[in-house]
Amino acid sequence: MRPFPIIFFFLFCFGNGIGQDTSETITFLKQIRRDFCKGDSLFYTSSLDKFTVSEIRRHLSRDTIWIWSGSFSGKLQKDDSIILTSDEKSFITDQLKNPEGKLWNENLLEKSKLTELASHNFRDPVLPSEEKYIYSFSKPIFIRNNSLCFFYLHYSFTHYVGEGTLMLFKKVNRKWVYIQWLFSTSR
Repeated sequence: MRPFPIIFFFLFCFGNGIGQDTSETITFLKQIRRDFCKGDSLFYTSSLDKFTVSEIRRHLSRDTIWIWSGSFSGKLQKDDSIILTSDEKSFITDQLKNPEGKLWNENLLEKSKLTELASHNFRDPVLPSEEKYIYSFSKPIFIRNNSLCFFYLHYSFTHYVGEGTLMLFKKVNRKWVYIQWLFSTSR
């Protein structure tokens, strides 16, 4: 028996369940841009800093991700949870390897420009105010047949001021719906 049909069978069966789908990534990023980013043009960096990646790893290394509903008598209530399997945790860990490497290339999305925070002039009077934002973001980490997604988005509007959030999304009727933030950073 030839090994090729067996290999292709396993790649087909398990590749979509846990693997990253490029078209899904682009669709997801387009929605993020529309829902969370300011301005017509998108300025973005090619990578995330080491500290941010270590915080993402720390928050996604837990066995259980709690979904919080609002408050009741001043206390947060645990509404639901996602229990990560060992395969999902391994997959997430693999997706967060090589954080210093380049995550994104030029022309990722229409009307987008790759730039670096250190080289960007936020006070340039020629730039419209909405173009003074620079975004850094993780690759979306899709699990459970692309029905859940973990994603980190950071924006800077000066060299020293910005905010980032690790978010959880769920696919509902072929659209990504924001569920909650898992941690937030600011500088």
